[in-house]
Amino acid sequence: MGEAEGQKTRKEKTRRQFDNEFKKDAVRLFESGNSSLRQVAKDLGISKATLSN
Repeated sequence: MGEAEGQKTRKEKTRRQFDNEFKKDAVRLFESGNSSLRQVAKDLGISKATLSN
């Protein structure tokens, strides 16, 4: 019973990469003080841990 075709195993998943503009915008959003770290991460579609790194 193998993996269904088209599904990736955990090892095959690739990490998302974010360009510098995305990173700067994310920091700017958080530092503006209008939203929590959790809310900014949610709005951007990333985890809170990713944003806090």
